[in-house]
Amino acid sequence: MITTAALDWMDRARAPEDEHRRKLLGFTDNRQDAALQAGHFNDFIFVTLLRGAMLRAVEEAGVDGLSHEEFGNALRKALGFEPENERRRAEWMQDTGRRDFAALDDAKRTLNRVLAHRLWTDLRRGWRYTNPNLDQLGLICVAYPATASLAADEDACAGAGLQGDLSDTERRGFALLSELTIDVRKKVFTRLFDAMRQGLAVAVDALDATDLDQVAERSRHLLKDPWAIGKEERESLSRAGTLVIGSARQKGNETLSGRPAGVCWVATSASWRAAYRSQTARR
Repeated sequence: MITTAALDWMDRARAPEDEHRRKLLGFTDNRQDAALQAGHFNDFIFVTLLRGAMLRAVEEAGVDGLSHEEFGNALRKALGFEPENERRRAEWMQDTGRRDFAALDDAKRTLNRVLAHRLWTDLRRGWRYTNPNLDQLGLICVAYPATASLAADEDACAGAGLQGDLSDTERRGFALLSELTIDVRKKVFTRLFDAMRQGLAVAVDALDATDLDQVAERSRHLLKDPWAIGKEERESLSRAGTLVIGSARQKGNETLSGRPAGVCWVATSASWRAAYRSQTARR
């Protein structure tokens, strides 16, 4: 933070006048520590840049916010990475000499998908303990537009039409849910959806295992670091998780896991699934 503040001060004060002299020089007697600290600093700069783009994208979206389908494209525009801007292609494209529409459009679409994945990853719970994300800082909020209508749906909250397929425990759950007021149900659903989102138990293309491998491979051919997904990230890539409801935890069965490739929706009606899939990030 001290280093970032010092560099920011030099830029704001334009001191020294020569932009290329606005630098800090650090000393260490350990090459391994120097490499480690440089990696941490580069990561901090990348995350800050990404989050700055996220905040700008949400602000420019206004009161309507951004739906999850718009995440990647909105972040790319906020970063100013337009294929038509030849001067800035060198910042994110591997082959800046390509001028045909198909090649430029392919690079743009790949970057959109990578950025959408980066956004979901950054919003997950407990990702960076010493550098909270925008949601944790209260700079953006996530809303689920269909939550109000779901909470007001008496039939859905009572499990209408499902009684023959429910266990005794599930029947008791629906009975309790139907007794709650609409306002309390909204809070319950919001807490549930927040837990699913923060654990990445979300059915979106950006977290699909098969799709993600293809995007990662393509990004290494079309995009520059750090925008491409490197081979060393393969094992640590965030994928869609599974939400498991139940009091008894069996061996090898986590209550909320962010690693499995599939999503097991707790919702038993179409309205529950629609409520979560239509989530919108708002300023």
